[in-house]
Amino acid sequence: MNDSSDNSKHSKNLEREVLKTVDLEEGLEFIYKNWKYSDDGTRVYLHRILGNIPSAGLYLEGKIVSGAVQGSNGVMAMLHTQLEHRNKGYGVKVMRHLIKELLKAGLSPCSVAEIKNLASQKLHKKIGMVKSHDVDYIWCYNKVIIIWSKVECPDEN
Repeated sequence: MNDSSDNSKHSKNLEREVLKTVDLEEGLEFIYKNWKYSDDGTRVYLHRILGNIPSAGLYLEGKIVSGAVQGSNGVMAMLHTQLEHRNKGYGVKVMRHLIKELLKAGLSPCSVAEIKNLASQKLHKKIGMVKSHDVDYIWCYNKVIIIWSKVECPDEN
């Protein structure tokens, strides 16, 4: 009797889980609010990349609870799962879905995990990623330099 009850509960969870591209409203805000490196220009950046490069969100009853995107640098990034939904496999599902989307688009899945983030390293191993090397990053966000110049053209007269 318990087995059928557990199966019923599991199937109800599956019915309300939807994996899809991160949307431009709720999904964008979810990534923005939860990415630890977000700053003033992150919303603009996310709006520019979402819909143009692969992303994945897990939605429960229409609300995003876990999501990740491929950044403009080609690296899967910004994975976050709400605290109350951790340890349910949602991060794994999101990353596997993102990998499938990248492969469909002809792109090579690549990701990074901070050395101190053991949970992220464990997740990467779980989804079949293999550590290729250590890297150091220097990030410069939202520092766009526009150089204007005027080219003098000789008069035709």
